Amino acid sequence: IRRDQLGAAVQGERAVADDVISTSTVQSSLWATYAFAMNPDSYMDTIVTAVSGAGDTDTTAAMAGSMSGARVGSAGVPAALVARINDRGMYTADELKQLCTQLIDFALQGKLKLDLE
Repeated sequence: IRRDQLGAAVQGERAVADDVISTSTVQSSLWATYAFAMNPDSYMDTIVTAVSGAGDTDTTAAMAGSMSGARVGSAGVPAALVARINDRGMYTADELKQLCTQLIDFALQGKLKLDLE
C-alpha cells in the first residue's frame, strides 16, 4: 500500500485500491504455496508448515489446505478432520459431499450454465 493511501485510510477516507495489493495477502499466498510445494503429498504436513509461519495463519492454512486437498483428494485428508466438516451445523460432512456430488452431476449433464465472462 502506498504511503498516501495509508494516510487516507487512517483518516477514515477510502483509499483507491486499483493498483494496491495488501502485503499480507502476498505474504500469505507465497507462504501457502511454499507449504504446499514442500509437502505436496501430505495434507497434514502442508497444514503444519502453513501455520508455522507468522501472520494470518488461518487464511494461509486454508489456502495451502485447498491446494493440498485438490492434489491428494478426500482420501488424503485425515478422516477425523473430514468428519468435522460442517456448514455451521446445518449439514454434516456426508451431506455436504452428497450435495457436491449432485452439483457436479448436474453440471456434467449440461443443466448448469455458468457465465464466467
